[in-house]
Order: sequence, then structure tokens, then C-alpha cells
Amino acid sequence: MIKRIAQALLLLALYAALTPAAWAQPVLHDHARIEGDVIRFGDLFQNAGDKAEVAIAKAPAPGARIILDADRLTRIARAHKFPWRARSSFERVIVERAGTAIPKDAVMKALEDALLEQGAPKNMQIAFADRDFQIYVPADRPATIAMKRLEYDKRTQYFSATLVSPASGSVAKEFRVSGRTHATVAIPVLHNRADHGDILRKQDIQWIRMRADRIGANTITASSDLIGKTPHRMILAGKAIDKNGVRRPILVEKGDIVTMTYRTSSMTLTMKGRALDEGSQKDMIRVMNVQSKVVIDAIITDQNKVSAFAQESLAMKGDASHAR
Repeated sequence: MIKRIAQALLLLALYAALTPAAWAQPVLHDHARIEGDVIRFGDLFQNAGDKAEVAIAKAPAPGARIILDADRLTRIARAHKFPWRARSSFERVIVERAGTAIPKDAVMKALEDALLEQGAPKNMQIAFADRDFQIYVPADRPATIAMKRLEYDKRTQYFSATLVSPASGSVAKEFRVSGRTHATVAIPVLHNRADHGDILRKQDIQWIRMRADRIGANTITASSDLIGKTPHRMILAGKAIDKNGVRRPILVEKGDIVTMTYRTSSMTLTMKGRALDEGSQKDMIRVMNVQSKVVIDAIITDQNKVSAFAQESLAMKGDASHAR
């Protein structure tokens, strides 16, 4: 008796080992990545058996994904007499189709070339109606792009284009894009952040292009308006700079003792004064003669140096040093 039971168990074990698929139950994957145009049972389930190659749904677009929930999966399984039922309403599988993204630069180049031929401005900026626009092609096809058709209105600067990918071949697929072109202007900005007191130099400046309709009346567009200046407050790298955001460096602070100079063809008068204002080179400030207490107007010429006007020279003569 015991011998017969042992033989029966041995036969059962051998049968199970030789035909595992007959006993294995389908198991739903959490995530499936496919490459073809259709979804098959074998993409979604482990142990799909003889149903593995049966197509059950259209695949998402290259680079896209869809979610098949418990309800839809159950209906598909019943329709194909597939031996699987959802254990809960939360079961689902994410199906992602492999795809290659066409580089944005390639799309831009195809658009720019066609737009320029139709009169769009040089150095234009292209703004897509769909900011997240991206073209994907199947992973087994060349990631190339070509222009098929373009409509462009020079007055409104709006365009509508039909692109194809791959750029050549009978399997090319069309993609439609739309948007608007914008004229741009080159403006100087800083390579690195600059703080108040920093003197801006030519090597601190880089050039970027900015949409013309976004440049304000006070935006600096010439490097000469930056070189030799200092920020009123911190200026960030790569940002447009307002004319009121920089000034000539302060050479005289309010309260500083300055050297006042008055020159004629025959003499030079110099003396000390106290600045009643702060200023930069070529600014006019008020200076008080420290001896006579007379206040005059003077032009800043250098660090803590000012030049007095001819009509102010009498205020200096009492205590001036004289040089010929």
C-alpha cells in the first residue's frame, strides 16, 4: 500500500515538473513596456500560456503610456476566455510604449528654415501653442524630422506646420504643430552675480537674445551703459538689467574731506573742503570750504577730488595754496 502511494506521488511530481504551464496561474504585471503597435496578453501577464501572443488592445503612441484598470482587464479576460479575474478593484497595469524623442533642436531647425523662407524675422524665437510639445517615434525607426507643409502669416506671426518622421520612407507619420514667432534683440547681461560696489568690466558681460516685446524702455541694450558702472543693488547673472539698476561708482561720499581745485591758464588754487553730497565722476555736488564755511558747487573729477567753477573761485582764495 505504502509503495503504491509513493509511486503515485512520484508520478504526480514528475507530471508537475514536465508541464508547469498547465498548473501555473496568470499573474498580472504592475508595469509593462512594449515596442509594437498592439498590446498582447503576454505583455501584461506572466504565465499567459497559449494566449500570450493574442492581441487585446491598441498600443499607446510611442513615448506615451496608458493604464488598464481592473474593470477593463476583467472584461478583456472574459472576452478571450482568459483564466484571470481581478482580486480587487485596485489592480491595474501601466503600459508604456518605447519611443525615441526627436530632439527639440531638430524640430526647431526644420521650422526655422521653413519660416525664414516665408519671411519670418531672423534670430526669431519660436513659441509653441503647446508648451509641452514633443515628438516621439517608435524605437526601431530613425529619429529624423522633415517639414511637409507650412502656413505662416507675417502680419500676426502665427504659423501652422505639418512635420513628418522619419524624414524619408514610406512609414513616415505626420505631426501637426502650431505657434508664433517673435522678433528678438541682443542685450548685454552679466556672466556672474554682481553686488553694489563691484565695478563692471567688459569681461563681466555676455550677450543673450530676448524677445523684443519683452524689452522695456529702460532695459540696457548697449554694453557701454554697463562698463565702468556699479550696481545700485545685487544684479543676477543672465538677467536683463534696467538703466536705473546701475550707476557710476561713488567717488565722493557725503561728509568726505575733498581736495578742491581751481585752474586757470596761469595758476592753480587748491584747498580742502567737506562734501555735502555724495556723487560719481562728473556729478555736481555742494562742497563747503572748511576755513571760510562758504558753500560752492563743484564737479567731481576723481576719488575725493573736485573742480570748482570760475565764479566760485573767490570762495577759495583766502586759504588756498598757489601753484604756477
